[in-house]
Amino acid sequence: MRRNALIGRLLTPAGFATALLLFLLPFLTFSCSGPGTPSEELPVSGDASISATFTGLDLIMDDDPTIQVEQGGVVITIDASDIPAETDEPVEEEGVPTKIRAPMIGAAGVLLLGALLALIPAHAVRRVLAIVAAVAAAGGLSYVIYFAAADYIDDAKADLATEGTPPGIDIGSGPAVGFWAIVGVLALVVILQVIPAERSESAAAGPTAPLPPAQYGGAYQPGATGSPYAGGQQAGPPSY
Repeated sequence: MRRNALIGRLLTPAGFATALLLFLLPFLTFSCSGPGTPSEELPVSGDASISATFTGLDLIMDDDPTIQVEQGGVVITIDASDIPAETDEPVEEEGVPTKIRAPMIGAAGVLLLGALLALIPAHAVRRVLAIVAAVAAAGGLSYVIYFAAADYIDDAKADLATEGTPPGIDIGSGPAVGFWAIVGVLALVVILQVIPAERSESAAAGPTAPLPPAQYGGAYQPGATGSPYAGGQQAGPPSY
């Protein structure tokens, strides 16, 4: 296998592996801002904003997010386990919603499968499978950001309205840098599959046309007497 072909073959699984590593970056952020705070026990007062940022791995493993409270230009990072409960009664801890966690796990599984399938020898099949895997993973991650998370926010707003929360509270969600990094890597993987593979010099030059046979059985030599390539006109038959 030529060196360039080997490098091209390894770039695709490396791209999928890189996308998996990027799950360690901040992926999804939930935010809430307005007068007061979602919990009166938080060390802020007045207008403030609070955000909970999950990495892709946090969403898959159902881990706590990174929580930051901003007030007057000052940002305070709070460990989720340090936030006191609103009541002394034990409550069941609310984890990452299934509607968000399930597609994240599915997307990670597709990326892992894509990295393995990208190693198969069949050139055309490998390209098709890589494109399908990249598009499917990017679609699953986009679903989390723009549909599952948005639906979760709608439910939270409905709950706030039911509880009689004062007006002026704004909650929302949005992608973080990890989402854009993963989608960018997957787009690069697709581009690598669409661009035609580098051809060898002989293939790029095309097939070499055979020289016409000589009039009496011998092959013409370019530049030789009697060759059609010797000058602008073909030499006539030799005299006897």
